[in-house]
Amino acid sequence: SSRPELIAADGRVTRPASGRPEAVELSATWPAGAGTETAILHFRVMPVERKLPALFLSVPEALSSTRRVDFSARFVPARDGDPARELAGTQGTGGGLKHRGNTSFWQGRKKPLSLRFDSPHGLLGAPGSRHLYLRNGYVDSTKMRDKFVFDLFRSFGGPNRPRIAPFVDWTEVFVNGEYFGVYEMCTRVDEHLAGFSAPPDGQPSAASLYMISTTGPLFAEEIANAFVRVYPPEAEVRTAEPLQELVAFTSRAGPEEFARGIADRVDLDNAIDFLLLLNFAQNMDGRTTNFYLGRDGAPGARFFFIPWDYDHTFDRDDVTWLSNHLFDRLERDLPGFHDRLCARWRELRQGPLARQALEDRIDAMEARLDGCVDWDLALLNREAPGTLPEKTGIFRQCMRRQLAFMDEKLGFSPAPPPAP
Repeated sequence: SSRPELIAADGRVTRPASGRPEAVELSATWPAGAGTETAILHFRVMPVERKLPALFLSVPEALSSTRRVDFSARFVPARDGDPARELAGTQGTGGGLKHRGNTSFWQGRKKPLSLRFDSPHGLLGAPGSRHLYLRNGYVDSTKMRDKFVFDLFRSFGGPNRPRIAPFVDWTEVFVNGEYFGVYEMCTRVDEHLAGFSAPPDGQPSAASLYMISTTGPLFAEEIANAFVRVYPPEAEVRTAEPLQELVAFTSRAGPEEFARGIADRVDLDNAIDFLLLLNFAQNMDGRTTNFYLGRDGAPGARFFFIPWDYDHTFDRDDVTWLSNHLFDRLERDLPGFHDRLCARWRELRQGPLARQALEDRIDAMEARLDGCVDWDLALLNREAPGTLPEKTGIFRQCMRRQLAFMDEKLGFSPAPPPAP
């Protein structure tokens, strides 16, 4: 044994107290003809107190990106006292396991995964959903940005004004006993996450949820195939798409009509928070694509934004103000909108966007990933050199630079940091 204090020659295992997995090699040598032969076995010994949960997947056939295969799963929480969960996904229920992603699939050695269970899995506090994504952090080698942004957006909410975002946590994934790395375990954006109530039996749902996917001038003109409806299912749709009416309004209404009617169609407080998040994170793609729009089924319901796909953020040197046609019109045609935007930024800067609160979030994430990501880095074939602290340091620098940009843009003067 290369580490007899962890795996002794008689096979006894002593889990390390370091808080991180440790590598151990066992070598065996035996006579072979006139010489000897040697075999080396590589082990990964988990610490006494694990920082991350583990997900063990068993799959009887090769994984595919085009079809789901049956699987069983054992989810082991990080705390030893918490019970493990036994789960499964089979094709008989429409469930199963498959690869997902585009660039992250084709160019990443570690492939992202999509799990669909036979019944609601209850992981990440997502009641009702059978779906779970395992994202590989192909663009974001810190694996922090999605969780950082989504947790932050939820913290913008309050009583009777939730800010809906996917739930993300990390898990170490093993497939048929092989270590697949640290994944971002992420809930799917669906009617369960959005909090839509089920319609009465036999009644169509009045709620709607759309994934925005377009490269065109969203909200400026009616673009074919600019969105994918996530909810309700195709069979339940009996009227024109509500989102089509919104886009027709934002693209055609004159200034006075727009000012009178936009607040009846869009939750402006939610839109302001989304716009601030978009710019703070500098999500270039998120201006016109890669986000969700939802509307519940209550009378007078308005559209609200749900963020998605923030792994390619906090990495820009040329920080700029991001917008789209809807936000441009709100600034230009809705009296008082800019003042509301500035006031909300000032409010958030004294709460969840306070400098120390942001630093604390990053500290907590780095502490949990420290020692685990080291094992994962070698699995990414486009990995730039650098340790997790170095990569996190770049993330911090970008966060501080973008915070300063937003303060200047929106007229907020933070108190100077305390002297060291």
